[in-house]
Amino acid sequence: NNVVVAGGGELVTTNNSASDPTTIGPGPDLTIAKSHVGNFTQSQIGATYTITVSNIGPGAVQSGNIVTVTDTLPAAGLTAISIGGTSWSCTQPSGPCSRFGGNTVLAAGSSYETLTLTVNVANNAPTSVTNNVVVAGGGELVTTNNSASDLTTVTGPAAKLAFTTQPVNTNSGAVIAPAVAVQVQDAAGLHVTISTAQINMAIGNNPAGGTLGGTLAVNAVGGIATFSNLTISKGGAGYTLTASGAGLTSATSSPFNIISVPVLVSASSRKTHGAAGPFDLPLTLVTPPAVNNNPATEPRTGPAQTIVMTFDTPIAGADNPTVTEGTAVFSTMSISGNDVILNFTGVTDIQYVTITLGSVASTDGGSGGSGSVRLGFLQGDVNQSRVVTLTDLGLINQQLAQQVTQLNFLRDVNSSGTLTLTDKAIGNAALTHSLPPP
Repeated sequence: NNVVVAGGGELVTTNNSASDPTTIGPGPDLTIAKSHVGNFTQSQIGATYTITVSNIGPGAVQSGNIVTVTDTLPAAGLTAISIGGTSWSCTQPSGPCSRFGGNTVLAAGSSYETLTLTVNVANNAPTSVTNNVVVAGGGELVTTNNSASDLTTVTGPAAKLAFTTQPVNTNSGAVIAPAVAVQVQDAAGLHVTISTAQINMAIGNNPAGGTLGGTLAVNAVGGIATFSNLTISKGGAGYTLTASGAGLTSATSSPFNIISVPVLVSASSRKTHGAAGPFDLPLTLVTPPAVNNNPATEPRTGPAQTIVMTFDTPIAGADNPTVTEGTAVFSTMSISGNDVILNFTGVTDIQYVTITLGSVASTDGGSGGSGSVRLGFLQGDVNQSRVVTLTDLGLINQQLAQQVTQLNFLRDVNSSGTLTLTDKAIGNAALTHSLPPP
């Protein structure tokens, strides 16, 4: 910029001009974006759009430059309720909105505070609507990127449910993962994102009589109910889940399998009493880390003993058992259906024995089952008092010469199948023998 001064009666004119070189910096470049979350729903009150004005140019919006945002609603389906944002001046209910750049200079790479446009959705709104918005002003020169459109899906009212994350094959008792998810939809299958309906979960097809565990009632968030801790107690093929909610058509999941992880449900000490056959003394299970402080007492004699462990599912195999208390040597193992039959030798009298069976596998491929039992051995203790007394001899004497039955088999201490003087003699030899407190 050049300037000259003249006149004034001066004689020296060689210094009457000046020049001022001025650098012209680049200006701003405003853009606008418009968005919403989820789908809108017919008759919805208070649906919102978010509008953001940004400066992507190399220069800032300078003082005194007015920035204006104008929103144009679709001709049908939406009615504006309000529009506003920090430091914006808006005409209600739909704008336009403006601000002076000099109030808060918008630097390059920055955005103004967002505007929120709130609308109501008509009960007959079409399945999709488009909302347009334009930004102007700010001293920018590039105006080809000053508009934005937001296509919005509009659903009907909530009508039905659908599984969006199906249950998968899982071990019995384990959490089904990933989490099962159920979506609330309208009659056309569109996601009703405003729904907060309570969704209930239950077993549909139940091939093995399993029990569904976990949180079975979940409120939808954004129209989706997520069930993060579901379990089924028993293995079986072809389970399904059913999701239901008030006023909504229920949904059934795809079939899935629960793989059995064997669970020990009972145990017994088994002896064969001659021609009378085998009889089982029920044992109390040990639930680790607890110690069974009330074990049953096995009064029948002999260093060879058989323990039967019964699981809730057919067994395919197991690792050899370990004896963690007492004297017993594992001999052989056989499997029959749900039973694992363990034979031991070298079992001595007057002791407690704890036996643990691990890595038990089911016939449907489940693995990781285990079980533990604890019992006392005290020959002649037919009333299981943990002390051999005259009472035990009296019980044997009462039924001398009787055949063994389910009611008296513990008195047949030599397991011959008949109560004889030999049983009484064994008890007599053990008088006053006792087990320590368990």
